[in-house]
Amino acid sequence: MGKVYRDKGIAFSVDISESLSLAADSQDVFEVMGNLIENACKYGKKSVRVHARTRNAGIEIIIEDDGPGVPTELQRKILERGARVDTAQPGQGIGLSVATDIISAYSGSIECTRSPQGGAKFTLWLPS
Repeated sequence: MGKVYRDKGIAFSVDISESLSLAADSQDVFEVMGNLIENACKYGKKSVRVHARTRNAGIEIIIEDDGPGVPTELQRKILERGARVDTAQPGQGIGLSVATDIISAYSGSIECTRSPQGGAKFTLWLPS
């Protein structure tokens, strides 16, 4: 994403311990993280933060940006297939629903809230 969004000058902050392990297919993880990080880069102004930690017999992953965020009343809706908050940007509105489907297949959870940076914050939890 650093290359794709080079012109925006996004500063990436990643805090993930090498000791964390996840019992999931690497393609599934790539799909979920790719969709969420792509959105963070697309809507973020200058900062994208990704961090992970162990929590409640699983792994919590948080992706957040400093963009405009998602209105509170739409934070659940955007996780549904075809739902889009910003129709001015290219896309089909399926990336977040695909991520939700994958996370659900692993008995995990995903939620969207407001980041302390001001933008969107996606919190994923997957059992370890």
